[in-house]
Amino acid sequence: MQLKSGTFCAIFISVGMFTTLAVTGFPSPAAAAERKITIKPSELPAAIKKAIEEVFPQGQIIKIQKEVEGEDPGQYDFDIRADGKEYEVEVSPEGKVIEIKQVGPESGVPEGAPSKKWTKFFDLE
Repeated sequence: MQLKSGTFCAIFISVGMFTTLAVTGFPSPAAAAERKITIKPSELPAAIKKAIEEVFPQGQIIKIQKEVEGEDPGQYDFDIRADGKEYEVEVSPEGKVIEIKQVGPESGVPEGAPSKKWTKFFDLE
C-alpha cells in the first residue's frame, strides 16, 4: 500500500497540530494553578507573626497573602519594607522563613559591592 504525497502531508500536518494542542492547550496536572488570598495582620497565626518579627523587627508589612491552592498550600507570602528597601518573604505554615528576596531597583546588589556598570576593561592578571 502506497500513500500519495497529499495524504501523507495531511496526516503529517494533523499529527503536528494535535501535538501542538496537546502540549500547549491542555493544562498539566503537575502544574497546578496557584491561588492566594489576602490576609490581615490580625489574622496571622502566632508562629508566623513571630517568624516575621524575628527577621524584620522594625519592618513595615505592606501585603500578606496565603497560598490556598498550588505548589505550597498554607505558605505565607509577605511584602515588607525595612531600612528603606522592600523584600518578599516566604514563610512556611509552621513559621519557618523559607526565602527572603530583596526587590526593587537595587535588588541583588549587596552593600559595599560595586555597582552594575558596563565596562570594556577588566583587570585580570
